[in-house]
Parts: sequence; C-alpha cells; structure tokens
Amino acid sequence: MKDMENFTRLVQKTKKNTLPLLQKFMAGCDAVSAAVIDWTEPIEKVRESIEAVMNSAAANARKQFEDRSERIHLMARDAGLEAARSHGASVKFPDLKVLPDNIARMLWLYVEYPMVFCEAEEARYAIEYRMAPKVYSGFTGKPGIVLVVTEESKAKLADHIASLMQLKSSDIAVTDFVRVAQTNFVVDEDEGEDEDEVESAAVAVTLYQFTVAINKDADSYETVVDGTIKTKYIVPCERIRLTYEPASGFIEVYFKIYNLHKDICRAFADAIMGLDISGDRLPIRSFDLDSFKKPRDFPSQGEPIGSVLVTHIRVEQKHFAAEGSESRQRAFSNYLDIRVNRNEGRTIWAAALGDFGIDDLTPYEITQIKLLIDIPKKGERRKHGLPVQIKQPGGCSNGRMSNEERELRDRMLRHWGIINEF
Repeated sequence: MKDMENFTRLVQKTKKNTLPLLQKFMAGCDAVSAAVIDWTEPIEKVRESIEAVMNSAAANARKQFEDRSERIHLMARDAGLEAARSHGASVKFPDLKVLPDNIARMLWLYVEYPMVFCEAEEARYAIEYRMAPKVYSGFTGKPGIVLVVTEESKAKLADHIASLMQLKSSDIAVTDFVRVAQTNFVVDEDEGEDEDEVESAAVAVTLYQFTVAINKDADSYETVVDGTIKTKYIVPCERIRLTYEPASGFIEVYFKIYNLHKDICRAFADAIMGLDISGDRLPIRSFDLDSFKKPRDFPSQGEPIGSVLVTHIRVEQKHFAAEGSESRQRAFSNYLDIRVNRNEGRTIWAAALGDFGIDDLTPYEITQIKLLIDIPKKGERRKHGLPVQIKQPGGCSNGRMSNEERELRDRMLRHWGIINEF
C-alpha cells in the first residue's frame, strides 16, 4: 500500500483492543471492502487481509481511506488533542488501557463522535495558525457578550459575506460551536516585583468559533468512464474561520485574503453580535534579532525547558551601485545563511567563524533565525524539540504548535528580550 502511507500507519498502529474501531472506520469509508475481511482472526492475519483488499480496491475507495486516515493523523498531534479536549465535558476519552496512543484516541473520536471530530479540526486550524501573519488578524470588539446564535443571524452573516465575495448566499454555509481554551496570563500582584518572580497561571476562557464555507470558482477534470474520456465538473469550497472571546472582546479572523479581514470582522460583528464596530486591528508583535549578532545565553527562567540551540541565522548586507549606464545609485542585498546541525556540538557563532571567518555579525542585518528548544518528557508528553523560526518582517511561525507550546514559546521569547512589543 505504497500510495496509502497514512492508512498503512493507521492499520499498523491498531492493536487487538482497538480493532473494532478500525472495522467501524473502514465500514464508513467503503462497506464492501470492510465486509470482505474476517475481523475475528488474529491481528496479523487481519492486517494481511486488509492489505490484500486494498491492493484490489478501486482508486476512489483507496483515496477515501487515505484522505480520512490523514485527517486522523493530523489530529493526533498536540494541537489536535488540545482542540478535541477544548470541548470539555462533552467528550471524555477512555483511559490509556483502552486507547493506548494519540492515533487510537483520534480514531475513536472519528468513529464515535464524528461531529465533534469535525469541529475539533476547525479548532485545530485556529490553534495552529493563530498569529500567522499571512492568514490571521485580531480585532478589538466588545467584551462580555454572551452570543445567542440563531439561523437568522447566521443567514445574515452569509448575506454579508456573499456581498463581500460577490457570491450568492446559497453558495455559503455557516456553522458554529463553543469550546473552552486554556490560556496563560501573567500574575503580577506587586508592580515592584522583580520580573523573574512573575508567574503565569492557566485560565479557561470560552471561545465562540464560526466557520464560513464559501464556494470557489468551478473546476473540471477528465476521467475515463466505460472506456470513454469524460469531463467532470466540481465546485470546491474554501473556509473563513472566526473566533470571539467574551473575556477580552477580541474577534479573530483566519482567511487567506488578508485585505478582506477587516470587512469580514465587521460583517461578523453586525450579523452575530448586533454591533457596529470600527474594526481596529490588534497590533502584531515585532521582534528584535540584534541580540543574535554575538554569542548569547538562553536561561530557562524556571520554565519547563532544556537546552536551546540556534540552528540557523540569515544575515543581509546591503550595498549601493549604479545600475547599467544610469548614474543613480540603487540598493542591492547579499544574503548569507549560517547553519548548524543539532548533533554538531558547536554553536552558530562558532560555525560563522570556522566556516566563513566571521567573528562579529554586528555589521550585518539579521533577517531570519531558527531556534530549537528541548522540551523534557512530562506525563503523556514525549521529549521533543520545539522549533522556533522568526523572519523579518514576516514574524514568528507557529509550525503546527499546540496552544500550550505557543504560549511557552512566547513566554521564553519575552524572557530573552526577543519580542519587542505586542
């Protein structure tokens, strides 16, 4: 099953006690394929039967198995688990004896609570892409509003979005759900307290999340049907995600067309909240990378991290020269990438000196850095590296981080003086 990497991994990770979940999953994808397998046989025999069935299955059936398995694997990451748990008491995972790993948990959620799984996928997107500068914007709204969402208010939102996107309202679908997110705030009871003494505490905040699915332009593809080439037509959709947090009043918009974010926010406030707001955009934080021009330390400040390694620095040097026969001087840039592997045993600054003969980066402008923060094992969480990439002027990449990892990263960047402002 070389073209079914995710499904193959799902089958291999399935144990005897989770085999009924896999059977239910396969029946939901293709009942005919699932019915051929004798599920009472030992697990190894079942895996062999599944491989034989998949090798003879039609291409569209194989595609269903692989695509749905990929969704389960994406949700099995930390951000997916956080999204699923944000439903609170509505879903309680069985203990580890029943579901021994994250893939088993997400498989269970997919087959037993499919609607919650779909909502958790939407929540995962918001968790992973929060603060991503290309698709995310935050706006000031009004705090303390308990939303009462009706079919009429969702229809009004669809009408507003249809007007913005020059579509028909029937080409738009609006769904919503409520989740509880864990966030951290700084406990600072004494303004004169030393910064190192300031602690952070986790609090639960309610988030209203909305998905607006909009039809894109029609597309076509060719396929062979009964020995004849046929052209098929489809109308794919894309999604706008929005969240509202009553505790802060913030409205967040996630959409690939950045210039529409403010209009989408105002449309949401009018239709769902009954408010006419100015749509003031929250400032995106900036970063100061000058401290990487010379060797520096990364103290833990009491946070649950291990060692920190700078694995990449990109520097820029500008120069001015006349272009062609023109006498007017223009600015040109040269870039240099300095990298180290985590297993090399030398620092990035030692690499700059050893490989390029540069013992001081101060004459250069640093435009990108990459860090690797070691996160020790804790409970169910395995030991792993947390990659941090910062580009100027693009910002900080979330890189499929969970909300907990992102907030830890942000706290460390504040401790180290890298975040300049919010």
